[in-house]
Parts: sequence; C-alpha cells; structure tokens
Amino acid sequence: MEEVGEKNHFLHTHSLRFVQNFINQRMNIELSDDVQNALSYVDGYYFTARIPSDSAFLVSECEAERCYEGVCTCKEATERD
Repeated sequence: MEEVGEKNHFLHTHSLRFVQNFINQRMNIELSDDVQNALSYVDGYYFTARIPSDSAFLVSECEAERCYEGVCTCKEATERD
C-alpha cells in the first residue's frame, strides 16, 4: 500500500487503536501513557453511541468533554513544527 493510501486508510478507521499503532509504528512517535489512556477512553464511542443497537446510549456533556480533551491531548502530542 502506498504511503498516502496507507495514511488515508488509518485516518478513516473507526478504531483509535489502529490510529495509535500507526502513530507509534509508522510515524515513529512514542505516545505517553497519558495520551494512550486518553485514546483508550475515547475509542469505542463511535459505535456504542452512534450506531443504533441495544447498547447505544446518549453521551453526557461530561463524557463529551473528556473525549474532546483526549483527542486534543493526542493532537498536541503528534503535532510537528
């Protein structure tokens, strides 16, 4: 898979574990425990909160804020000058 195609594949996945592995292995960026914990918290919300099923639920404002902070933490850790 060409590099651009590979990046696009990982950016369109719904699993932050795959994105996390891409960042670690392909971008050679070691993520701190805080970033990994934040991503683990956020991972899974897409399917459990959005896709209609017996396990679907509404995300509270507090949970949404925590997810947003987790994504921001990851973004800051991976931004390059």
